[in-house]
Parts: sequence; structure tokens; C-alpha cells
Amino acid sequence: MVPYQRNPHIKGRNKLLAELPIKLCEEVPDGWSHRVALYGLGGIGKTQLPLEYVHTQKDNYKRVYWISAVSEAILLSGFQEIAQRTACASQAATLKPPDIARSVLNWLNKQESWLMVIDNLDDEAVIADYLPNVSRGRHMLITTRNQHAEDFQAEGLEVGLLDVDDAKNLLLTRSKVGEEGETSGGQTKAKEIVKELGFLPLAIEQAAAYIREALKNLSKFLRTYKENLKNHLERASKANRSYYKDSVATTWRLSFQRIEETNSDAAELLRLFAFLNPDGILTDFLEAGKDEVNGELNEILTSSYRLHEALSVLKHYSLIRRLREGKNERITMHRLVQYVIRFEMPPEKFSTMTEAVIGLCNSAFPAWTYKNAGARPQNRRYQDQVVIPLSAIQQIESCTLGNVLWRVGRYLAEDGKYQQASELLQKAVDILKRTRAIEHDDTLTAMSDLEWSYSERGLWEHATPLAEAIVEARKRNSGSEDAITLIAMAKLATTYWDQGRRDEALKLDEHVLEVRTRLWGENDINTLISMREVSLCYRHQGRPEESASLGEKALEARRRLSGNEHEDTIHAMVALGCTYRSGKT
Repeated sequence: MVPYQRNPHIKGRNKLLAELPIKLCEEVPDGWSHRVALYGLGGIGKTQLPLEYVHTQKDNYKRVYWISAVSEAILLSGFQEIAQRTACASQAATLKPPDIARSVLNWLNKQESWLMVIDNLDDEAVIADYLPNVSRGRHMLITTRNQHAEDFQAEGLEVGLLDVDDAKNLLLTRSKVGEEGETSGGQTKAKEIVKELGFLPLAIEQAAAYIREALKNLSKFLRTYKENLKNHLERASKANRSYYKDSVATTWRLSFQRIEETNSDAAELLRLFAFLNPDGILTDFLEAGKDEVNGELNEILTSSYRLHEALSVLKHYSLIRRLREGKNERITMHRLVQYVIRFEMPPEKFSTMTEAVIGLCNSAFPAWTYKNAGARPQNRRYQDQVVIPLSAIQQIESCTLGNVLWRVGRYLAEDGKYQQASELLQKAVDILKRTRAIEHDDTLTAMSDLEWSYSERGLWEHATPLAEAIVEARKRNSGSEDAITLIAMAKLATTYWDQGRRDEALKLDEHVLEVRTRLWGENDINTLISMREVSLCYRHQGRPEESASLGEKALEARRRLSGNEHEDTIHAMVALGCTYRSGKT
């Protein structure tokens, strides 16, 4: 009594299929024997495993029965079909469905060899009164999203995602792209596609169906997929309905609805997780950031009991995995689950959750400076927690978002990750320009760090206009002889110098030196910095006498200010020595 034909396209499950007969036959001294629960995320291909097992192992059983347990009514209907086929329930026509089920169970408990598959059993209450006795020859297989196999008095066996090669082979087999799939380019493109789909069998099957039925081409898929993501996740193929009757979105929608009905904390937490790093949400990150999260979500994150109860419910439906990391915990979830949850969210809730994510990141990620070096380990630990969600936020006009993007971007630049820093800092600058205007100190500081990140990458076409814009904005704010304006000019001179615009750099450095000397004298620390820069420019331009004259002035001033053994004095000595050695002085 099996409702499906054998699926010839099952991929990557050899290890699990080899393990199943061992698990079903072994006696477990301190556990459950002969009853195995195959658990995992919806769309992971749980039903395909018992189906393949049935067709390969059916000769080892006298009888095989397959019942769906989506609801109690459907489960009882399955027992009624067994009663009709076996005639094991006398006067079945006059009995109520629960009584028919009990008659079937009594009959099964007297038989010596059978296999029963209970498919799609997510609620343990559905099966609680209808579990047959199992033994060496009487085996039971359950498919479920519930990771707690103990709820079914069963041994648990997790069904995971496909590995990259099995996922690729499934896509190529089912998409029927022929020679394209045999080329190295086709193989590479297939790997890119299955990675984007998160190696989920259902998503791969439906992508293959779309390629087969509509595109006829691998190379076109990713662009149309990314441009029409919601439609793709809602799409189901008629050709696949024998094994996958629902779309990716529909497969998870029932779980979301049940969670909403049974535990509102879990539903709220799931919405928050839909915006965070799917590869690992740290519970200590949630703890560190909770103070800037408002409303019900703050209460959930603050209460250890409510938080862990909610996490337990989400794990129950295999929507998350919980991994221990010493004293802390890391939570993972499939990125397609995140997409579906976000698509299902009403605009007001989407906006609320976006603000919660901004607050969480802002609170958890401390400002790092050399004076606050203790923040660096926390910055490094939480880097992946904040970069992914902050990068994904679009079309939000928020000063807080602009500032936290700047803070994270500056840290990344300090840590040598200039490309990633540039991306976040550019986003910060764009937001701060709109929310605070270009003349605001926050905007100009972010622009300065963005210019630095571009300079470190040699992207002068981006760095130079930024440095020039900063100087002009500082002049408008504070005048051309303000200390901060002069710092901006000196940075611009360095940018000119680094890209080979030596004459412009020297002219600007000389101007800064003249103003600083006039306003603050030769003993001022900033004046001495300008002397060093101009002296260096002279040396590189082959003007050793002028370079040495400035270097000697700077050295004498350093000695007066700091003494002979201060590091700044020693640096001035070294610079002057280099000038003497390189010139004819």
C-alpha cells in the first residue's frame, strides 16, 4: 500500500539508505528500537528516503503500508484503507474511524512481518493513540519536521542538505539541458545555481523544472531567479507533482501558521531571524544587542525562559538548527526560509523588524578605536553578525543605520578588509548625506574613511573626488584656515601624491605649512607634521638642500618639545638622515 512509484532521480542519499536497515533492525538497549524518525526541513526530501527504502527492501517484508499523517482525519483514513484491504476489522462499516484504527493496530500486533511508513507527521498528538507495537520483523518509518524523535518513541535520523556534487547532478539530470550540462561551463554554472538554492532538493527540482519547461538553458537561470525570486519560490511544476506537489513557499507556509497559532514568541523570533546571518546567529549577539530592540521582541530576548522556549518550537519544526559553541550557542537556518518569511511579512511588520535589526546591530557592535582596543575581540566576533543584515537593508532613511554602517565599515578598514569596508562606508555616506547633509561632521567623517578605503585599494578615481569634496565642505563649515580644514587639505595632498600628482600635492602641503606656521608657530605639533611632509616632497623632487633645511628645523623643535629620546624626535632624526644620504648636502 504505497501511493508513489519509485523515484529514479533520488540523489545523494546512499549513506542514509545504507543506515536505515541497520537502524530498523538493531536492538537499542537504552533507546527506541525498530522505529526510526527521519527528520529535517520541509523540502529536504524526507519522503524520498522511505520510498526508495520500500522499493529496494520490499522483499524483506510480507506487507508494506504507507499512511499520511498531515492531520488526524487523514491518518484515520489511512487506517480505514488498511482495514478495507486486509478485511481485518469486522463490521468496519458500523465502526467509528478511531475504532477501525484500533482494530487495525490489534491485527498488526499479531502479524510477524510488516513495514509501516507514517509520512508527514509533524504533530505528535496525531499519532499518540495509534502507534503499533514494533519488533524485529515489524518496523516503522516516520517522516517529520520535528527534530524531537523521542516524541514518537523513535530513533531520530536527520536528513540534511545535498552536497554540491549530488545537488549539481540532480539539477543537470532533471533540467535536461543535454550537451550544455556536459561542458565545463555548464558544470560551473550548475554549481553556482545549486549554491544559490542552498542545496535544497525541492528548490533544485523546481529550478530544474523551470529550466526544462521554460528556459531550455542553464546560463539564463540565475538572473531571472534573482529578479523574480518570490515568483520562483511560489512556482510548482506539474511534472514534479508526483513527488513534490507544493512549491517551496507552500511547503513551509503551514509550519509558519502553526507556529503563529501555538507560540507567538517563536513567530516573532523567526521574523527577526529572517533578517540575520543564516549561517550562524549567535545567542550572545542577541543578548549584547537587545537593549535597542523595542516592544515584545525585547521582552523575548531579555527573558532566558521565553527565548529558549521559542527556540525549542522553531527547532521542533526544523526551521532552525541549534549548535553549541562552548558556553554559547549558534543558530542556523536555510536562506530560502528567510526569503519566504520576509515575502510573507506585511509592510508594517517588515518595517518594524528592519528597525529591530538596526537597533540590534547598533547596540551589539561597539565603536573601536586604538584607545578602546578592548572592543576589538567583540567587533571581530560580531562582524559576520552585522555585515550581512546591514548590507541587505534597502531604502531606509535612518541616521542610526548610517552611523552603525560607518562604525562597522571603519572597523573593517582598520582590519584590512578594504573592499567590504568600501561597500558599507559608501552606503553609510549615501544615507548620512540624505539624513544629515554633506556638511555634517558625521557625514564628513564617514566620507573621510571611505576615501581612505578607496585609497588603500588604489581606486583614485573614487578617492580623489571624495577628498576634494571634504575639503570644500570643511571650508564652507569652518573657513579655509580652521584646524580641521587644514587636516582635510593635508589628507588631500597625500591623495594627490600617492597617485603621482606631485606638483599639486607639494603646493597644497606648502599652503598648509604656511598657514599653520603663521597661526600656531613652528613649535606646534601640526606645524611639525607639515614640515615633515613638505621636507619629504622636496627630497623626492630632488631638492635636498630645501628638504634638509626643513628637516633640521623640525628636529630642533622636536628636541625642544620632547627631548632627544622621544620616538617623535628619533623619527625626525631618521628622516633627516635619509635626506642627507640621498642628497648632495
